[in-house]
Amino acid sequence: MTVSTELDPLLKYRAVLAPMEGIMSPWFIRACGRLRLVDHWITPFFSVTGGAVPSKRIIRKRLAPYLETGIPITAQVLGKDPVNVVKCASHLVQTGLVAGINLNFSCPSTTVTGNGAGAALLEQLETVESIITEVRKELPETVPLSVKLRSGVSTSSPQDVVKAAVNGGAGLIIFHYRTKDEMYHPVKNGWERIRLAVESAGTVPVIGNGDIRSVSDAERMIAETGCRSVALARAFLGFPTLIHQINGKSDNRKIDLGEEMRSENAPESTIRAIGRLICLQESAETGS
Repeated sequence: MTVSTELDPLLKYRAVLAPMEGIMSPWFIRACGRLRLVDHWITPFFSVTGGAVPSKRIIRKRLAPYLETGIPITAQVLGKDPVNVVKCASHLVQTGLVAGINLNFSCPSTTVTGNGAGAALLEQLETVESIITEVRKELPETVPLSVKLRSGVSTSSPQDVVKAAVNGGAGLIIFHYRTKDEMYHPVKNGWERIRLAVESAGTVPVIGNGDIRSVSDAERMIAETGCRSVALARAFLGFPTLIHQINGKSDNRKIDLGEEMRSENAPESTIRAIGRLICLQESAETGS
């Protein structure tokens, strides 16, 4: 099935917020929605790795905080069995609440990869291609299907990984240049892997992901790799207007996400988790 890549609303932006499992709590979502910091949500994954597929009722409950913001949603699905991934994606679309589906082949968490899902599937590219093919076959033509990939498992092979996604029918690729084993550690010439991914993707657009901490980082990544746009995650926590600034909006507000979540009555433990990630990000930037 050939589906126009221009259908995907994620392509409207020069920068999007990547999903953050464990961070995108209802309080985080409400604070970001109230401040209009996000143009389009990509949810953390709906997991079907254990075999259970969430019902439409559960799906609506999990999507409720995003829906309150009035911001469009792309829902992410993670699993290793094509049948369950297809069923979950279909349930999501049938609710009429999401603008697109994203398949997760990038999560490096040992909990996820230990079950053979997420980035672990990049050792089985035939399965990756099969899952994408089956989901694309079941979705209406008007529903965009994107995938989130890493560069490989232990060895970087961006061309092979991307070709599997393209052959499966992905209309958009969000590409994090690190391998599963590299997690979030520094990697030399990581953006060269994005360039190779873009080259291998042909006409399928690629959103570059990894080490975007400023507007100039985003501009350089796009210029040096040829990616269509960028996705960022951890940097957003300490610099919540960064997406707006990359997208050309004049937004110089000084925003403390922890304080904004506190006004949403978030538990202190949830706020501290945001603070720890901001500290880790700052340490990575300074090399300390």
